[in-house]
Amino acid sequence: MNIFISINFPATKEEYRHIPITIIDIGKREKAEYILNGEKICIESRTSTYKNSRGKILTEAQIIDITERKKREDETRKLSAIIEQSPLSIFITDLNGNIEFVNEQFPKQTGYSYREVKGKTPRIFKSGEHPESFYKELWNTITSGKTWYGELHNKRKDGKLFWEKTIISPIFNNRGGITNFAGIKEDITNQKILKQKLERSQKLEILGQFAGGIAHDFNNILTVINGYSTLILDSLDKNSMIRDDIEQIKSAGERATALTRQLLVFSKTRIKNQRVVNINREIKNAVKMLKRLIGEDIQLKFKLADRLLNIKADPAQIDQLIMNLAVNSRDAMPYGGMLIISTSNRTVDESFLIRHPDTAPGEYAEVIVKDTGTRMDKGTAERIFEPFFTTKGKEHGTGLGLSTVYGIVKQNKGYIEVESEKENGTSFTILFPVVHETEEKKIKISIKTKIKKDWTILIVEDEEPVRNIAEQLLLKAGCKVLTAKNGKEALEIHKTYSGNIDLLLTDVIMPLMNCNILSNTIIKDRPEIKTVFMSGYTSDIINRQNISGSEILLLRKPFEPEELLTIINKALKST
Repeated sequence: MNIFISINFPATKEEYRHIPITIIDIGKREKAEYILNGEKICIESRTSTYKNSRGKILTEAQIIDITERKKREDETRKLSAIIEQSPLSIFITDLNGNIEFVNEQFPKQTGYSYREVKGKTPRIFKSGEHPESFYKELWNTITSGKTWYGELHNKRKDGKLFWEKTIISPIFNNRGGITNFAGIKEDITNQKILKQKLERSQKLEILGQFAGGIAHDFNNILTVINGYSTLILDSLDKNSMIRDDIEQIKSAGERATALTRQLLVFSKTRIKNQRVVNINREIKNAVKMLKRLIGEDIQLKFKLADRLLNIKADPAQIDQLIMNLAVNSRDAMPYGGMLIISTSNRTVDESFLIRHPDTAPGEYAEVIVKDTGTRMDKGTAERIFEPFFTTKGKEHGTGLGLSTVYGIVKQNKGYIEVESEKENGTSFTILFPVVHETEEKKIKISIKTKIKKDWTILIVEDEEPVRNIAEQLLLKAGCKVLTAKNGKEALEIHKTYSGNIDLLLTDVIMPLMNCNILSNTIIKDRPEIKTVFMSGYTSDIINRQNISGSEILLLRKPFEPEELLTIINKALKST
């Protein structure tokens, strides 16, 4: 509470020196601070000199306690600094929503200066992403005297969309009436992006766990279906009446195999047959299949780099990636169009890393798959790589095609982005890190071709159908075959069999004995024996078996007959 004191005293300083208030210049307003009873007080003195009726010159001093006012001024100054310097965007509007004040952060977040938004409503930031009912609910909330909390997808002055977390509250006067509205906004665009990435990663993780769970049993079944179909077709005459039926069975098995491998792509620890490959060669090898896939009404063009650098990847995955992108482009061009596949060598520089911080610097092999089909809207483009997301309907798509592409790229430490424009169709750009190594040539063995010598092979597999088909395939190739349903039985054969055993073909996950213990026990007595492991499990489960050795040969289930013979030949070629 202010204290007003008026004191009349003579004009000469000597006459009022005993008064504990120093007035430096008579006739001026002065402020001073004193310590009174241990507390700081602020006073303001106002002096005036005048002549009374007797002609005597007097000075009147008015002393005011301004301690509380000073505190309020300091608080107001601090509050003003907080608002102006806040990292959050703050604005105040009148009762009609017209902007009256914005802080320094507001132009940084929206791109609009105070002069540009003064007198306008926040409707200028509308992106079109929210329905009118959304804004109506917001307005009804704040005009009823309540505070609105929510997220807004708004548009900057330059047209770019951004997300912000917003709180809008009414401001009341002393009588409880609303005089203004105040909004506090935080840009959460980067948080949204990170959240979407996390959600996508979690979906892939769940799908990977699901894939790993079904892999073993499903892959064993497909190994049997594909193997017996191949054996039957090999024994049938070309004009056989049932040949077409068997080919349909084999075709269905191959499609199921492809679907299983698509699912396994999402397991970060899936079995991968990586080797040095050249993407140009993979594309050229796929030309015939691509033409059949896209149809005659779509023109296929290639722009392949003359000296494209090699990458290290699973060739089957690269084929799968190209096919899936081609199918996606075909479906976007129901009335025909053009599909262009181009490759080039690219170096990722600092400017690219600033825009794409999840990419590592270095050399990359770039693949661009571009079509002239129907463009994707923004919502579709944002979800295009999600597992099971499809715009084709359940009867036409599984929603795994592009998510499989995404999984393949990420597993190989690559980068992928999609651009879709109204006039130019859709373009997928993929980067794979290069390796300066020589491409490995793949040797394919026909089932009708015998392996070089009459090798003796011990098959250890707990699934009888898989064991039987592997036995028949190797017998047909000219091998002598011993079979066991578990590790314990395999050790008995090893101890009692007097002849040579050239190769151990063993399943990784079996009852009674770990495959690694089995292999190491046999190697002690037969140091020249070679080992090939086979499994339909993902590699994280396989790794738990502690398989040792400088070069592990692993046959992935479900396998084609040619794949079995190829890996057997590779294991024994040095013998």
